[in-house]
Amino acid sequence: MVPENYQTIQGAIENAGTGDVISVWGPPPGQNSPPYVYEENVVFPQNISLTVVNRSFLGGTQCPPSWDRVVIDGLQNGPTPSKSRR
Repeated sequence: MVPENYQTIQGAIENAGTGDVISVWGPPPGQNSPPYVYEENVVFPQNISLTVVNRSFLGGTQCPPSWDRVVIDGLQNGPTPSKSRR
């Protein structure tokens, strides 16, 4: 989970295996108000299949309503996903 287990989405991806679901659960370190912006370029490995999802959209989870406002901003500097890759 990001940011509990990994502070960046890319860090979680680099430690993921095939079939893993990486859930982004709220604000990155240092951000206290939505939208929560992860400023990073995300690169998916070619050899594994995984999903990145905002945890507020997973069934059975409860979180503050503001946590559904998470943005991945690549700052126009390389790849940034618009949907999960399979």
